[in-house]
Amino acid sequence: MPNRPRVLLLDDGELAPVERMLRKMDVECQRLTGSEIGRRVAGPTDLLITAGRRTLNAMPEIELDPDAQAPVWVCIHGQDFLPMRERLREMGVHYLLQNALDEDSRRRFVRELLRVGAERRSTPRLPVGGEVEYGLERPQHSGRLVELAVDGCRILTQERVAPGEVMVVRLPAALADGRALELGGRVVREPEPTLHAGHAVHATPIRFEALDETRRALLESAIRGERIGTRLTVLAARPEPAAPPAPPEAPPPAYEATATDEGEVDDRDVYRLRAARHAYDRPVQVLGADGAWLGCDLSLTGLRIEGGAGLEDDARVTVALYGASREEPVVVAARVVRGHDGGGVALTFEALGPTEAAGLRRLLERAPALDALDRPDPAAGRMVVAELRDAARA
Repeated sequence: MPNRPRVLLLDDGELAPVERMLRKMDVECQRLTGSEIGRRVAGPTDLLITAGRRTLNAMPEIELDPDAQAPVWVCIHGQDFLPMRERLREMGVHYLLQNALDEDSRRRFVRELLRVGAERRSTPRLPVGGEVEYGLERPQHSGRLVELAVDGCRILTQERVAPGEVMVVRLPAALADGRALELGGRVVREPEPTLHAGHAVHATPIRFEALDETRRALLESAIRGERIGTRLTVLAARPEPAAPPAPPEAPPPAYEATATDEGEVDDRDVYRLRAARHAYDRPVQVLGADGAWLGCDLSLTGLRIEGGAGLEDDARVTVALYGASREEPVVVAARVVRGHDGGGVALTFEALGPTEAAGLRRLLERAPALDALDRPDPAAGRMVVAELRDAARA
């Protein structure tokens, strides 16, 4: 039985501040970075924290104790859009945390996640973050929201507020479906003042009262982080004691090499897709990598991109495929198969779900089809794609 840390961090250099925070909190933790991360890693007992790039592009297999409760999985990332959330949710991530969340809120969140047994709250309090307005009869002061739950919140105030006082808290429009949300409540107790940014502040706890169905629904939406750009997004319920599900089987490779009479692989056939191919000259982004590439062609089973420097053979990555402007990209898991003579890269899609497949079909419906069988070599194929692109721009 491997020695399992309470908290495990996996990253490529991004989570050093999180490790320092955990050590200050006297939390037992282990951090693996870069080449220290193998294909299989012994999982933690309570909390797994991974950087976004590592999660989406090079996540190892986590070996869990089948007789113990699975750990909570938090991904810390600097990007946020719906298809990426869906991809993280399918991988089993419970929370998406934005890099912009301040350290104080991050520390409260980790402390909340590490509560066990009788200490664990039935209603979790989550560090939504951001500025709020509050007052005894109407919102007239500014404070910082440090915790939020369906039954109450905690805000940093410079004013002392006595227990039992009736308070009105106005959440910012960015949290509540684009409109400010006013919530009435009562101060539970008077906390001891602490220093924050050189000033004495009170972390005032407020219990909400008499919430109607509309306000409660908006509050629950804000807590789950359903709006894009929120600092914390709840992707899945915290795990219960159960064995982890078996990973899905990978589909057969989309790019098929053909053997010649001499038994060698014919390079001209390496890039032929089993599914019908379409011209695709839209941006392709590998999540967590710098920059973006331009697509060559696309099918339901894979794609080719121009360039691709830095993508290693057989690397597993997560790519965002863009369509029309102001349209969410299609996010899929892929494997780098092989580069071609012109410096481009072929990728094959892996474990497509219904959402990803529907998104790919939407992209293909708008693109001209290519003949997958009549190209004599990869260079000629690039000429065909170029001609189609030129015709589309004319």
